[in-house]
Amino acid sequence: MSIGSRSIKRKLDLRIRKEAQKSLRKQEQLLTALPASCLKCGCEFNKNEQSNLDSWTVSVQYEQNEVELICPTCNEANAA
Repeated sequence: MSIGSRSIKRKLDLRIRKEAQKSLRKQEQLLTALPASCLKCGCEFNKNEQSNLDSWTVSVQYEQNEVELICPTCNEANAA
């Protein structure tokens, strides 16, 4: 492997790593903007209750930079 190909590979790895970090930062920002209630019925979401964390649905729309939170009742009604 020549010196030139190593520098090209290193630059490619650096670009991939930076893109991954940028994507991760964007996802973290969207999740910190998590709404406090259900999108459809307005039911309160308690982040400290373990059963809420396991049963509620989070939908992230990256193009619109939106995070939707749906309670189990609305999720079941939507599935039927």
